[in-house]
Amino acid sequence: MKKIFTLLAVIMTSLTAMAQTTFYSTWKNNSNSFPSFENYVEVTVNDNGTSTIVLKNIVFGNDVLGTITLNNVSTEQNGTGYSFSMGSQTTFDITEGNMGGVTKGAFEGWGTMDGENLQLTANYFDYGTTSLRYVKFNGTKVQTKPDGPTIVETETFSSDLLTSTAAGDTKTTKNANAILSKYSDNTYSLTLKPVETADASYGAITFSGL
Repeated sequence: MKKIFTLLAVIMTSLTAMAQTTFYSTWKNNSNSFPSFENYVEVTVNDNGTSTIVLKNIVFGNDVLGTITLNNVSTEQNGTGYSFSMGSQTTFDITEGNMGGVTKGAFEGWGTMDGENLQLTANYFDYGTTSLRYVKFNGTKVQTKPDGPTIVETETFSSDLLTSTAAGDTKTTKNANAILSKYSDNTYSLTLKPVETADASYGAITFSGL
């Protein structure tokens, strides 16, 4: 049974923060390697020059990341707004997705926020390549946010996975996992990982909304 990774939040008693602000918009990337998708981003500005930024229901192509919490985001106040910088000082937690083993690695991003708008840009590398891509979020402040479905049950099956290309070339991945997840809205997702073909490697492939 796959363990669901639990978000660990360290609360410092000496740390105060402004009220959480929620924004809604569409994530887009510059390579069209995955469809644009809509979701929420929650921002909390702390009083020590940092912010906590929570990205909800993130799906980058075949990588279902669930919720990503960015900690220790460098923050500077500019008049009534803020600017953000994410780099070596920023750490993150991932929950509810199929990429729980992802490490921080090379991560950088930046953004700005005012009373009604949030802009974020984050760089990333496509899996198995050195191609630098970026994703962008231009969000508008929302007053309330409905709760989205969460994973309530997960079961993992293991077997050899046979793949074939359009040219007919085949490859077998030993001991691959098929992860079946049930959500609170009675939908399902099926994740195959890892997936190796004769000409490509994928960390995981997920079929959602089943």
